[in-house]
Amino acid sequence: MNRIDLVNALRMVMPGIGDKNVLLEGSSSFMFDGDWVKTFNDEISVSYPFKTGLKCLVKAKEFYDVLSKMESEEIKLDLLKDGKLQLSSGKTVLKMASLDISSLAALVNNLSLENIKWRPLSENFLKGLDICSQFASTDTSFSSLCGVSVDDDGLIASDRTRAGFYRLLVKTTEDFILRIGSVKDLIKFKSISQFSVGESWIHFRDEDGVCFSVRKYKVEFPRDTIKKFMDFDNAGEEYCFPEELKSSIERASVMAFSTKEGNEYVSLSLDKKGDLIVTGSKEFGEIEERIIKSKDWSFPRETTIQVNPACLLSSLSIGRKFFIKENQFLLMKNGNLESVIALIVD
Repeated sequence: MNRIDLVNALRMVMPGIGDKNVLLEGSSSFMFDGDWVKTFNDEISVSYPFKTGLKCLVKAKEFYDVLSKMESEEIKLDLLKDGKLQLSSGKTVLKMASLDISSLAALVNNLSLENIKWRPLSENFLKGLDICSQFASTDTSFSSLCGVSVDDDGLIASDRTRAGFYRLLVKTTEDFILRIGSVKDLIKFKSISQFSVGESWIHFRDEDGVCFSVRKYKVEFPRDTIKKFMDFDNAGEEYCFPEELKSSIERASVMAFSTKEGNEYVSLSLDKKGDLIVTGSKEFGEIEERIIKSKDWSFPRETTIQVNPACLLSSLSIGRKFFIKENQFLLMKNGNLESVIALIVD
């Protein structure tokens, strides 16, 4: 078989390889199952259509490392009588012990992928998932926020300081939560076009027949609470940040202010001339940047915005229009995306 084709197939199923903390037997292995290459780590399972005609289980890291370092275009795989998997390429012969496939195969088979009724996935689902993942929490002490919530009206995520909501073009008519770690793996599959929601697992399939299955993240996600902060109806006047604000924030963030709790922020306000002043300060120094008044942007007078620079930079990469709500929240909207950032209030 072609070596590069096999390398690509193994790379596709890598998300299902478990790390050293996963105690499930076989979770750190590639499973060759006749017409498929599969992985399963109890949180993610990936099945890729690739014919080998073999049924065996081999340690993933060592097998992949040797295979990817070979130079020949063609390789040969054989399952020997002693149960070892032999990989031959030119003058190189690799023999690896084949582990018992039955236990892991039973777990993968329980997913019943062949019986799934697939439904079309909104074409902007992966884009929305990628964007919302930037708003999700990575702090495990707030486990209910360490994921992206999917509902009939769209995707939503929050890390307690900010939140993002992305409206889907096609409704899912299903509610589920994807753990942030699984999201980062899923968005790598650019051609995902179908999905199915089961009792314990959520399945996705791409145009090549690759199946990405992820265990449901069963937590109480505060979706309704978060959406209350994302009300644009009474947000008042719309403003627009300067295009050059992004680079100013990047520089000012080096000298960002810090609250007693350790939260960093930069300050934005207009001076008497109407220029936008961006400032930051630490014990050992301070920084000030001036953006000259222009018709290309607008900013509320007699208002000071104190905001986390990383959060603002993330939102500025999406758009520049914004609202100030109750002097506590910065609301931004661009196309299907709506976001809110909690301001630092004295």
